[in-house]
Amino acid sequence: MIAHFRTVEPRSDAVRDPSFGPLLRALIVARALPIEPAVVDRSQLGPSLRPAALGPYLARTTCAMCHGNDLHGETRTESPNLFKVVPAYSLAEFKTLLSTGIAIGGRKLGLMTEMSQGGLKYLRDDEVAELHAHLSAPEAAAHP
Repeated sequence: MIAHFRTVEPRSDAVRDPSFGPLLRALIVARALPIEPAVVDRSQLGPSLRPAALGPYLARTTCAMCHGNDLHGETRTESPNLFKVVPAYSLAEFKTLLSTGIAIGGRKLGLMTEMSQGGLKYLRDDEVAELHAHLSAPEAAAHP
């Protein structure tokens, strides 16, 4: 690919050199241009700072890989509909499932056990609680 890109002629509308010029460098050094994290609008940051969105965010980024984009289960991975399964778990039982891969009744669940032991066990308590609340909410099943 690199060899191909070297043969391509630059376009007239191509982005110019993104490096800082002398004026911009001088402004940064003089601290006249605020580029520090203190000026970041924290209300625009991700779901970890917006707990109401944490459950749906975790479900989409953590569970969808095996349970499908709508979280209603996948035949390929033989994974169940989370909106039907999770409400049967208390928060403590759900935490045990995610941290050990052991389901209610002491059952191992194959791929779920592997996923729990591989990475889900690292979810924080607040993340597990938000995920449980989201997947247990009846209205979430209609709009995951």
